[in-house]
Amino acid sequence: MRCPVCDAAANKEYKRLYKDNKLYHCSKCGLEFWDPLKMPPREYYEEHSDYKPFHLFKRKKLEDSSTHMSFYTFFKNIPKTSGKLLDIGCGDGLFLNEAKKRGFEVYGTDLDRKSVSVAKERGLENIFSGDFFTFAEEAKKNNQKFEIITYF
Repeated sequence: MRCPVCDAAANKEYKRLYKDNKLYHCSKCGLEFWDPLKMPPREYYEEHSDYKPFHLFKRKKLEDSSTHMSFYTFFKNIPKTSGKLLDIGCGDGLFLNEAKKRGFEVYGTDLDRKSVSVAKERGLENIFSGDFFTFAEEAKKNNQKFEIITYF
């Protein structure tokens, strides 16, 4: 197995994600990558025993998130304070909820239907349950454009 970034030998199988999909680690550049290089199906995120969906964390505020410092760094450094913001892989909508409070018109997409349901319970309306490519096609068809796109 060759690393798709640095082309070094990356034959250490890290763990199996689902069915025939394996996670590898490149000891040269540190990249972790799947073989084959494709997204797992929705069922992986909703049913896989190693994956803990966002909706199970019962997060109430930004500080409850393991990535909350990335979120604060984003808000501290982004020059805009409004506009259409799309978060790919929005989970339970915690980041989008904060962005909405700060004046952004927020949109999100996530594969996990239960997490999308929690995001909608937070009062977030523009949340799409499904893969990004399907969302992108729909957005293109509706001539939707975004000033900011995040993917934490």
